[in-house]
Amino acid sequence: MVATELARLAAGRVAAVLGVAAVIPASGASFASSLPFPNKIVLPLILRVAGTRPPESVIRKGLAAGLDEETVQRLIADLEPEPVTYFTTRTTGHEAMRAVPLKKYVVTTDDAELTASWQRGYADQLGAHSVIEIASAHLPMVTNPADVIAAAQDLAERHPAV
Repeated sequence: MVATELARLAAGRVAAVLGVAAVIPASGASFASSLPFPNKIVLPLILRVAGTRPPESVIRKGLAAGLDEETVQRLIADLEPEPVTYFTTRTTGHEAMRAVPLKKYVVTTDDAELTASWQRGYADQLGAHSVIEIASAHLPMVTNPADVIAAAQDLAERHPAV
């Protein structure tokens, strides 16, 4: 969602996009509507009733999977709810995203939030030129930072302006 909007706002100036276990909506779709059934129906209902901050038990099973207890506690304490509109607003920047020269996607194979097969579909939706897999839960930038850095460095080496 963020990359699509940035590509629109900075059309022609975004040289590369690295999607990391990211939901990539189809043109005109929202984050929520891009999820597989029944999630695409259930998530908007949950957001309206409970908001965007998941309960601690859900954070532990999903976002915090694979993290040490100290990091889990910090994640739970520091997690800020996002606006509901982040999940429900339809994207508008797909034309600009198609023009981004380099796109890479990192699939997290041990992800309880987004299965690897869903992520491969999102990589296709992004139009990723390459896909790498990291044996990680949903936050590889915390559990496997060297692998995520290597993916970003690879993109930078492929395009001198990155």
